[in-house]
Amino acid sequence: MSNIDPLVSGPVPGTASPPLSMAVGHAFRDMPFGFIHVKICAVLFVAFAIEAWEMLMLTYVASDLATSLQVGMTQVGIAISALFLGMIPGSLVWGPISDRIGRKATCAWSFFGYGVFTLLSCFAPNFEVLSVARFLSGLLFSGVFTVTFPYFEELLPVKVRGKATVYLAAGWPIGILAALGTAALIGGHGWRWVIAVSALASLWGIVLYKVVPESPYWLARRGPE
Repeated sequence: MSNIDPLVSGPVPGTASPPLSMAVGHAFRDMPFGFIHVKICAVLFVAFAIEAWEMLMLTYVASDLATSLQVGMTQVGIAISALFLGMIPGSLVWGPISDRIGRKATCAWSFFGYGVFTLLSCFAPNFEVLSVARFLSGLLFSGVFTVTFPYFEELLPVKVRGKATVYLAAGWPIGILAALGTAALIGGHGWRWVIAVSALASLWGIVLYKVVPESPYWLARRGPE
């Protein structure tokens, strides 16, 4: 049995202490899949679904967006794409950040920043302001996008990681359906309300921070303080 509790990353009292990285690896190799892993899977699954929801929600209210801001469909396409443009530099930035501050803090701050700028975009008076706000939302939300998969795998027993990753990927179509459902239910009130509901989804970051433990692999690499 390993000397390291894989979800705490500390030595078990009264035992010798092998190198932390080796102990964590051995623990995850032999660890059974338990209820804590079910909770982790569920929370990160929803986080991944929210990513897909955010990426596609404006496509379902594009017509209303064009009418409201008095722009053509090309400008609407730019506003929608601004989120993805923000994710390009964001994906490069958040990886090193997650290595520095941890997976858990990265997801929490990414959700928070995304929520703030998405909420601000609800009040965008024109196409230009909306595009900038969406770019910043993508820049900040790419932290969740970048970290979710490695974070997920670093918390699960080795023997189930392959199957569980396929399960996590299923969050993408669920998120698309959630975006469609949101647009169908409240899209009649205007695109600003659709974005507002998406901003509220960022509160899931609180659930993630409370339920999902830090990656033991990251804790082991950081070493004792």
